[in-house]
Amino acid sequence: DDCEIGNDVWIGVDSIIRRGVKIGNGAVVGANSVVTKDIPAYAIVVGSPAKIIKYRFDREKIGLIENSKWWELDFDKAKNEFKIKNPVNFLAD
Repeated sequence: DDCEIGNDVWIGVDSIIRRGVKIGNGAVVGANSVVTKDIPAYAIVVGSPAKIIKYRFDREKIGLIENSKWWELDFDKAKNEFKIKNPVNFLAD
């Protein structure tokens, strides 16, 4: 099976991702990690095998970001929207 890598994911150098693994939006995979199972959205994982050490945001913010689907916005619209001072206001719209 193919891997599925979400939007805005950062994968560190020399990491290995097994076939069929799904990595959620906004996840961070630390360098030299071995990912053997699915990683939830906005999780930070490290090690061999990779384990979740924490999440980038609290559950509420993760839900807001996921529901916003900002990665589907037109580039010019997104560029203008992100000039706002408080990203939470953008997510709440």
